[in-house]
Amino acid sequence: MASAMSELIQRLSQKEQEQFKAEQRAAAKVKEAKGKVSVAAEENMFLQRAQAQELKALKAKLEKMLRDRAFECRSKVQKEIRNQAKAECEAKKAEMRLRRVQEHNYNLTLKIQDLQAHLERRAKEADAALVDLEERLTERVRQVENQGQQRVKNMKDHCMENSQSLSAKLDVIANNCQDQMTRFHIHAEGRTRFKELCQLAEKRGDYTMDDDTYKKAKGDLLGLWHMQQKASPTRTCSRGSGTPGYLSMRSPSPLDRGTDLVPLAASPWTAR
Repeated sequence: MASAMSELIQRLSQKEQEQFKAEQRAAAKVKEAKGKVSVAAEENMFLQRAQAQELKALKAKLEKMLRDRAFECRSKVQKEIRNQAKAECEAKKAEMRLRRVQEHNYNLTLKIQDLQAHLERRAKEADAALVDLEERLTERVRQVENQGQQRVKNMKDHCMENSQSLSAKLDVIANNCQDQMTRFHIHAEGRTRFKELCQLAEKRGDYTMDDDTYKKAKGDLLGLWHMQQKASPTRTCSRGSGTPGYLSMRSPSPLDRGTDLVPLAASPWTAR
């Protein structure tokens, strides 16, 4: 009996535990269902707010499109009105220009007639002037030809006179040039002999040459110089001798002056 009661109590406790677990599972399911319901409600509210916002944006966009379309239509109407007024103004201006062009065309026609008459008159005057000019040019050409022939004749006569004068003076000029070249050559030879004598005197002053050798070399150089001076021409030219522009370029040599060729500074007795 006691075992049956304990078994019954045990079974009852098991049943109560199972019932408690079932209640907990049911409560968990209810809580899960409530969470899903709250999430669904939140999504529904978000979608409703999004739809309301989108509806407001679409409404604003539609109103803006309506306003823009109305403004565009009004602008087109105003533009067409301005174009119409501008076209009417252009038509009036074109009509006025046409009248002015017609008047100007009539004036140009009259001016062309006047110019044609003036051109015919000037053409006649130009023909007459051209004939007169041709006659004067012909006379001028004839005068120029006569003057040219006379000038050519005068130039020929002048050239013949100059040629005869130059040919007469050419021999005299050639002889004077030859004499000057000879004097230049003699002068150069004299300067060479003078330099050689100076060098000889320097050698004697340095005691590198004895007196006999010095006197012999000096006599040879002076003799050669005297021979060259005697062989030089004695004819000289001046501005008053009949040949203009030529002067004697011969300078007196130390032999003509009668001085010694040896400088004093090169003499050993003077140095002492």
